[in-house]
Amino acid sequence: MDYTEALGWLDEQEGGKDVANAIRNHVTGLNKEAQSWRQKYKGATSEQATAATELEQLRTENSQYKTRIQTLETSETELKSQTSNLHQQLQQAKTDLETEKGNKQTTEASLTEAQTKVKTLETQIAENATKLTALESEKQSLTRSLGVNEAATIAGAQPKVLQTLLKDDHQIAVENDKVFVVQGETRTELREYADANWKAFVPALFQGAPSPRLPEGGPKGTETKGNAVKKTLGNLYSTPTVKGA
Repeated sequence: MDYTEALGWLDEQEGGKDVANAIRNHVTGLNKEAQSWRQKYKGATSEQATAATELEQLRTENSQYKTRIQTLETSETELKSQTSNLHQQLQQAKTDLETEKGNKQTTEASLTEAQTKVKTLETQIAENATKLTALESEKQSLTRSLGVNEAATIAGAQPKVLQTLLKDDHQIAVENDKVFVVQGETRTELREYADANWKAFVPALFQGAPSPRLPEGGPKGTETKGNAVKKTLGNLYSTPTVKGA
């Protein structure tokens, strides 16, 4: 006797129709609850996949930051060395120019050449100084972004949101796996600072994929109904005893 046959048999028994309907309603409720859990689990799985993708993108971004910072540091070192050499050449060029000026046999052409060399070296040094400033600025920006990304990951915050909220006078510090916002001599734990200063943005800052917790067993109804149905189903699938056969 299968489930449908069992309910059909119960419908025909005296007072059995109400019990059969209770069973049908309970099973329908269980099916709906199971469907709800499946949908929640599917949604949570999708959110977890999105979170995993975002985390991988963040790791890639951080790796690119680190690579770029290393490149900038190498360029900075080379440029400083080149500039130091140019300063030495400039010093010698200025000495040569003064010598030309003091030499009675100096021609106008040689004097112009000496002056041009000094100006050329000064221009190169000025250009290098501009390049160094740009390199340092980019390096500081990338270092800050990298630090914010890593701090956000530790704090469970959204890196892009944190990047947007932080101002130039904000510094981020990480100590003992805790993230602090530093302003001057004041340091405040990130969550506390956000609650006090970025209250409207806290949900966006600390949003995250929920961790689905599915029930260990099947969904349960009320204790009374569950026990009654369990007993009834047990009777249905045992050999029924019919009086007056």
